[in-house]
Amino acid sequence: MAHENREFVVKIAILTDAYNLPLWKIRIIEKLRSNKALKLSLLKIDSVKKRQYPLFWVYEALDYLLFSKTGKFKETTSEKDSQQKLNINTITPEIPTANPNSEVYDLLIDLSSTHDKSFYKQLSKITKKGICFFSIGYKPGSYPEFFYEMFSGEPVIAIRLNITDGERQRTLYRSYSGVYNFSLYLNKNKNCWKMSDFVNRSLTEIRDFQGFNDKDKQFSYGIQDSPAPSIMQQLKFIYITLSNLINLKLLNTKCRQQWFLAYERTDKAERTKEFLSTNSSNFRIITPPADKFFADPFIITEKGKTYVFFEEFIYPKGKGVISYLEIDEKGRETQSKVVLERDYHLSYPFVFKHEDKYYMIPETLGNKTIELYKAVDFPGKWELQKILFNNVNAVDTSLISYKGKFWLFTCMSDWGNGLSDELFIFYSDTLFGKWQPHPKNPVISDTKTARPAGKPFFQGNALIRPSQENSVRYGYALNFNRVDVLNEYDYKETLIKTIKPEFIEDNLAIHTFNSNKFYNVIDGMKLIKK
Repeated sequence: MAHENREFVVKIAILTDAYNLPLWKIRIIEKLRSNKALKLSLLKIDSVKKRQYPLFWVYEALDYLLFSKTGKFKETTSEKDSQQKLNINTITPEIPTANPNSEVYDLLIDLSSTHDKSFYKQLSKITKKGICFFSIGYKPGSYPEFFYEMFSGEPVIAIRLNITDGERQRTLYRSYSGVYNFSLYLNKNKNCWKMSDFVNRSLTEIRDFQGFNDKDKQFSYGIQDSPAPSIMQQLKFIYITLSNLINLKLLNTKCRQQWFLAYERTDKAERTKEFLSTNSSNFRIITPPADKFFADPFIITEKGKTYVFFEEFIYPKGKGVISYLEIDEKGRETQSKVVLERDYHLSYPFVFKHEDKYYMIPETLGNKTIELYKAVDFPGKWELQKILFNNVNAVDTSLISYKGKFWLFTCMSDWGNGLSDELFIFYSDTLFGKWQPHPKNPVISDTKTARPAGKPFFQGNALIRPSQENSVRYGYALNFNRVDVLNEYDYKETLIKTIKPEFIEDNLAIHTFNSNKFYNVIDGMKLIKK
């Protein structure tokens, strides 16, 4: 996250072609305005006439009626409408109007809909560093946005904050999101809220930016550079999207997702060769009753007994509880027992030992907290020890003690959606102390690798962080990432292995891995009839 630096005082002009701006752009301006190291001005420019898409506009109106916060399927989205308009003068009346004829600005930020090469070349005369603008997808500058990714069936879309002088460009910030194949509104809404953080996160890099060089790409696109979708392409898009929606609704009517647990016996020598075998015959599968699913297994061996803690989701109640089962000496599991239940949903029971006592950090997104529990009678009785974070949207929190500090990994989202996209790290000298945010938060902004999938562990001298691959679907595959740098200033990791779910028959997902010297435990997901 960007930190204020009083030596970093820059003059920024915000380009806009309207005073009524969507909320996600208003949020950008408000974040910049709160930084006293920045001096803001507004530069009103002439609007560019957009291409006409009457057929597509009909689809967009229908899509909005279905998926907005007031729509028929409003449960699909959890955030405000990013496209809702507000007059900028009612929010930021004190920001002066820029004068391009008499002033030169350190930076221009384009919140208009232009993105035109010749226009940016003209503006480069009044800026020292360049013009920042957003690009979406693999055909940046095209309109409608997200059209080509949905039309082509792409599972992931790239969104970027770039800087240009009208000739060359450089990407300052990049993020990857999964694509909803049934709703353009959901794609636009989630990603516009995400983009509203990009400028603030890039302030340090903007401060250090010394200009363009030969390695920077040529700026070669604009709003007129991408061919408009033809009438036939628009019709095909609408057909594909509505077909995906109908198929999804029919599937949800007939079937439900059922997560299950699986475990294999292993030993330390075997695990140094492979994290996990992909031979289904090695695994014993624990199938839950039809009205439940089991997910997020964590394994603990204590006093010769092996316990698996997991999320037990009860469909009639619509929420999860934390349960455990025991694996006996013959490798057979016992009946599960509930050990923790709240009024809100619980999952991902991150169980660990600290100073000879057991603790648990379950996912408590439904309470907008990160909570720490202590075992008062292990394994069956737990009590709340401390609320580590309040008023946060956080999922799958994982912890490790490393180089004299505690490091907390979690996926977060200010706007309540896109919770698989961005990994945040916090650190503390003690488990119960104050948690400091990592200066590079979010350290990962990529739905393919961000979200935690189990306890970080060591393989030899290498620290390995399991994570989820969420591009194809939620929890699709399991990643193993080698942590190359982890300190108070930097974080780097390298993806070294991905395991897909198909090695178990009819399995569609695998999104948790944990192990000890006796067992590897995972989860999986199949479709069952309602």
